[in-house]
Amino acid sequence: MNGKLFIIRQYIIYKYNAKGAFSIHSPFVFELFNNVIKRKKHKKSLKKNALIENLNAYYTDFNILNLSLKVSYKEVADKIKNPFTILLFHDIHACKENFDSWKRFINMEENFISIDLFFIGLIINNPYVKQKQHYILRNSSL
Repeated sequence: MNGKLFIIRQYIIYKYNAKGAFSIHSPFVFELFNNVIKRKKHKKSLKKNALIENLNAYYTDFNILNLSLKVSYKEVADKIKNPFTILLFHDIHACKENFDSWKRFINMEENFISIDLFFIGLIINNPYVKQKQHYILRNSSL
């Protein structure tokens, strides 16, 4: 499929499935959404960089890693085993290869939280969250 058609198709699917704050049942994800993702403190910086800055400022106890979708499954599995880790992936819907990698990572057996913000994907290991959760969240600030 043509790259532009793929991203348009992915965006339509994302917009249809994306939910807002009131569809979030996890207290941890609700807090993350309201205090980090929707926070618009860094207006001058690029929106993706603002999210990274907000994550670093709010989750000081978490190890936040920017990873490429080109990393191996084993490497992601090794990194997400560490408690209090957030893996951040850019451009998860940019092309079929990226999306396939993202889907493979979020379908790993480990219990973790995954969040699809269309341009950015987060995989979070919070040891206090005992059940695997996946969210597709609407974010007007990205």
